[in-house]
This record gives sequence, C-alpha cells and structure tokens, in this order.
Amino acid sequence: MKKIFLLFTTILFASQFAKAQMVMGSETFDGTTFPPAGWLIKADSTPTLNVWRRLTTGTNPTCSPKGGAAMARFSSRAYVAGAKQQLISRPIDYTNRGTSTANITFWMYRDSINTNYDSISVWVNNADSIDANAVKLATICRYRGYAIPDTQVNNGWRLYSFAVPTSYTGNANAHFIFEGTSQTPIANTGAQMFIDQLTFEEYPIPCTGTPNVGNVVVAKPIICGGTGNSNLNLSAPIAASGLSYMWQSATSAAGPWTTLAITASANTGTITSSMYYNCVVTCSNSSLSYTTPVDSVIVSNNPLPTISVSPSPATVCPGSTGVSITANGGSNYLWVPNINLNTNIGATVIATPTANTQYTIVGADANGCTNTTTVNVILGTSPTLTMTATPNDSLCSGAQVVLNCVQGNTNGLTYLWNDGVTSRRDTIIVTTSGMHSVVVTNAAGCSAADSILITALPPQTSGFNYTNVGNTYTFVDTTSNAKSWKWTLPGGLYSNSKTVDFTFPGPGTYTITLVVNGPCKLDTITKIIEIFPLSITNYTNGIKAVCYPNPANNFITISTENEAIENVMITNVIGQKVSTANFTSNQKSASIIINHLPKGIYNAHITTSKGIAIVKFVKE
Repeated sequence: MKKIFLLFTTILFASQFAKAQMVMGSETFDGTTFPPAGWLIKADSTPTLNVWRRLTTGTNPTCSPKGGAAMARFSSRAYVAGAKQQLISRPIDYTNRGTSTANITFWMYRDSINTNYDSISVWVNNADSIDANAVKLATICRYRGYAIPDTQVNNGWRLYSFAVPTSYTGNANAHFIFEGTSQTPIANTGAQMFIDQLTFEEYPIPCTGTPNVGNVVVAKPIICGGTGNSNLNLSAPIAASGLSYMWQSATSAAGPWTTLAITASANTGTITSSMYYNCVVTCSNSSLSYTTPVDSVIVSNNPLPTISVSPSPATVCPGSTGVSITANGGSNYLWVPNINLNTNIGATVIATPTANTQYTIVGADANGCTNTTTVNVILGTSPTLTMTATPNDSLCSGAQVVLNCVQGNTNGLTYLWNDGVTSRRDTIIVTTSGMHSVVVTNAAGCSAADSILITALPPQTSGFNYTNVGNTYTFVDTTSNAKSWKWTLPGGLYSNSKTVDFTFPGPGTYTITLVVNGPCKLDTITKIIEIFPLSITNYTNGIKAVCYPNPANNFITISTENEAIENVMITNVIGQKVSTANFTSNQKSASIIINHLPKGIYNAHITTSKGIAIVKFVKE
C-alpha cells in the first residue's frame, strides 16, 4: 500500500513539474530573411508592404542594433499621419502554461528628434490579426518626452516587459502583434522606430515516447542552374518541449553522414552537386530518437526559367470585378499569398485585393526548375470629371460650343467622346438638342464617364396683336421666350415694355414696329394701322355708335359700344331711304356694301333694343 501511494505521489509530482516546464523563445532579427520564418507583415493603411524592415544601421535617428547584427524598423518617417502596419510573430505555444507567468520582453529605441506621437502598440491574440478578441498589452511612444508608458531622460534603447493575460493558457496559436503607427504630418519629416532582442516564455507540452516527425520536406527538390540552396523542414513537426534536432547530409543515400544543423529546420547551404538529407530527432524526456527517411536535393545544370508577369504593376479600378494578371515563362505556377485570388495556381489569376498587395509567383518549367517574380496589385482611383460647356449649354442652332471634361492636371489621361473625338476638348456645332458623353481613362487603366445635355434653341420669330377702344390701341407681344422689346411708335416715341398702350392723334395711316431680342437673334415685325374719321352720335339712352371708314368707298362698318344691332337704314340728305340691312345674330358690329350709292352725304340709322342712333358718313 505504501508503494502504491509513493508511485502516485511520484506521478503527480512529475505531472505538476511537466505543466510548469517552460521554453524560452526569442527573436533577434539577425537572420537575413525578413520577416523571420513564421512571422507576417500586414498592412492597414500603408501604400506598400515594406514599412517594417530589417536594418543593420538605423538613420533618423542614428542607432545600432541593441545586440547582434540587425534590428526591426517601422518607417514612421516615410508615411503621413495615420499610416499603420503590423509585424506579427510566429505562433506562441501556451498549451501547458497552467498558472505560470508569461511575458513579452523587448528593447525599443526612444529619441527626441521631434514630438510626433509615433508609437508601437503591442497586442496578443489567438489569431494573426487585430480583431475583437485581441488584447492590447501596451503602447510605447517613440518620443521619449511623452509618458507613454514612461518618460526617458536620454536617447537610447529602453527595455520593456509586459505580462500575457492568463486567458491565453491552453492556446497553442497565440501571436504577438507589433502595430506601428505613424503620426508624421508630412512624409519624410519624422523619425523611425526600432525594436530588438525579443524574448518570451512558451509552455508547450513536453515530448513523450518516440518523436515521429514524419518525413523531410524539401522546398526545392531540384536546383537548376548548377548551384543553389534549399530549405529543409519536417512534414509532421511536434509542438512539444524537450526535443533536439540533428540534420545530416551526405553525397550518397547510404552515407557517410555529416551533421548539417541542430535546429528544427535547416538550409542545405550552397551546393553544386546532388545531396541527401535526413533528420534525427530526440526526446529528452523519453531518451528515444526518430530518424526520418532519406530525401534528396538534385542539382541540375538546366537554366532557371525566366518568369514574368503582365501587367506589372496591376491596378484594381473602382467598381471593377478585379484585375486579370498573367504569368509567363513556366509550365505551371503558384501564387503566394493566396489572398483575394480566384485561384492560386495556373498562369492567369483574377486579383480582388482590398488593400495594396504584393504577390509572389513561383514558376516551374518542364524540367522542374523554378524561379520567382513579384507583382504589386494597387488599388487605383478613377479620373475626376467636371464637364463644362463654353459659352453655355443652351445655344442657338448653328452655334459653336466647346466641351471640356477635365479641369486641372491631365497627365496620362486618354479620352473618347461619343462622336469619336479623342482629345480633352470637343468642339461641336449645335444642330439639335442631345446628350454628349466622354470616357476618360488614366495611366493606371481606370476610367470614368460623364455627359452633358446641350440644348439647341429654336429660331426666334416675333409677333404682336392689338385691341382698341376708339383711337386708343393696346399692343401685346406674342413672341415666345423673348428677352427684351423695343416698340417704335408714331411721333418718334419708343417703349421697352412687353405691352404698350398708345392713343393715335387722329385719322391716318400709321406704322408700328416691334424689335424683339430672343434667345437666338433680333427679329423685327411691322404692322400698318389705319385710323378712320369717326362720326359718333349720342342718341336716346346714351347709345354710342361709330361708322368707319369715313369717308367710305365700297363699304362701311357700323359698331356700337354695348348694344346689339337689329337693322341699319341709310338715308340721303333729303331724308329718302336709299338702303337697308337687317341683322338677327345679336352682333355689335356689321359691314354694309355702299358701292352702289352715288357720292354724297348720308345718315346711317342704327336700331338697337335701347333705341336708334344716327351716324353721318361721306360716300366718295
């Protein structure tokens, strides 16, 4: 019984010890590959993907790495306020953390070059992005005078350490995210930010048994051109502590073997002939080892293919469904990263990125030889169109109008008007009303369209009517769309009103002229007005009657002011009836033929319902 209890205590103690087992991780940025293996760079609002870079010497401010050969730099100097970019770590394993502490520690260079609020924020998340689940650990301002998170007296490297929340316990895929933010008002006027010598605790599950890591994975199994190198990895890596690795190389699959590297992955180094590789993995907790099957890297004298891509750079225009990009020079292709692509294999892809993105194309020829190229896909902008018509957009038929679609800078723009004109301006002769349109394309291939309605105004024809009471006439313009008027009246009088009243001085023939200024031209109309002598007799009940013309020749016209005419009897000077006419249509004006009467003086007896009016007239 005591032995069983002792065995249980030993197992429990070993289990607790295993849970607390910690592996110290680090990143010094000394390797020439950047971002380091497993790390990522993601852009928020920057125009390129190289704001985070590896540098061996810093400028603006001038500094050297805190330790080792290199450091990481965020170029807050090169980009204006608000530009951001993220440097994201490889996955960090907290699977077996338990209640143990976990920290991220690093050095940052702080200076006093200017007072911009350039900063680096440190986040932790279980994904390689900043989303709603991400936790901000701290923000450090580059300018040492700001207490974010503290102030410093001198320029130089400062050590910062931040605790990772216990909520990440059990997570094998945590990431540290260093988000640089530029607050430089004008590009190339600020300073840079540098970090170096990162360390962090990891708590992977300790290895047990035989560490079967699968097979050797060769990045380039065939090296063309007679020389080169390739990366070596394992097909089933184990995320556990206590593992050691020994990569071996040989000129024959049977050996003898030489140690190449003692890391989890390796590089062949530069080789000029075919080589063979394996990896021996040992678990210190079980003292058991596993040796991978042998794999090879073949060195061929076949030349590397020349891979090209078109268009380069490529532009995604607003409102488009993406940009088609085609690779040439190989037999098959792989596009990396596989983000916003309709496919990541094949010669032609459709790219629809939501931010400026650089793609790497790995092309292989028929011999299995590969080479790479890159293409930047840029979010383009369409031209800004402001359509104008000079002198205006409403003109008379036959007039000339100049259409202009772009104001200001026109560099790199091409044009196509709906009538085939390919210049910035289109000069047209207006014949009919209609829409005129243009499509403008910039150097990036993005287009915008605009149109304008040109109205052809009709020719102007003037006219006027008139009414009268006695010798007083009212003249009214009947022209449509007239802008101004000029009446020429008897006696050298003028008027610029649309309607004019005029009383003629006496009998006679008068000329009335109207000049109308319309939308398209000046137009003149002239009318002849005849004023006849009037003989008016007021008889019973105040009847007013007129007879004209007077003198008359062939006919006379009899009119009353208010009463209907029932009949008219004409008598000569001795009172004899010489003519009569009856009317039944309730009319107030009537014409009577008198060409059969001899010359002389006559009286017209006008019978109305109110009585009789007598008007005297002369027959010539």
